[in-house]
Amino acid sequence: MAKNDQALPTLEKKTWDDFRNSGLLRFVNMFLHIFGWTIVLNIGNKSVTAYPARCNYDGFSEQDENAFRKLGAALENDKFFKSNMKRRKKDFAKAAKSK
Repeated sequence: MAKNDQALPTLEKKTWDDFRNSGLLRFVNMFLHIFGWTIVLNIGNKSVTAYPARCNYDGFSEQDENAFRKLGAALENDKFFKSNMKRRKKDFAKAAKSK
């Protein structure tokens, strides 16, 4: 690591509400639906239950388009996503130069 590079924490604990409100739960479930799976999330007053389940969903609703927009907006403001994308671009550029 260079002297001027600041180390970012690799993990930042978030709540299930954060995950759901960002649109990621719907995005992940849309992918899992292709294989007949889903993540079920029950958020109560004092407890959260999450588990995988089999499903028979074969299509996506009108809400899916809104979920993609919501996810895109969340990623635009996500410092970890931006940092990782910058790092990956540098890695790709370096790999391309070495070929």
